[in-house]
Amino acid sequence: MTFDNKTVTAAVKNMIDQYGGRALAEVDVRIEELKSLEHQDALELWLEVRKALCFKIETSTKSPKP
Repeated sequence: MTFDNKTVTAAVKNMIDQYGGRALAEVDVRIEELKSLEHQDALELWLEVRKALCFKIETSTKSPKP
C-alpha cells in the first residue's frame, strides 16, 4: 500500500511536536503495538512514518561541510 506524502509528513510533524527527541521511540512503540495486533495497513503507514522521521533526523543533524 502506498501512502500520501502529505499524510506521512503530517504524522512526522505531529510526533516531533508532541514528543520532541523521543519521537522515534514513540513511533517504535506504535509499530510494535500494531505488529502485535496484526493491523497491517496501519503498520505499513507507521513504517513509512519511521523512515521519513529517520531521514529528517539524519538530515537535520548533519553539519554542513565547510
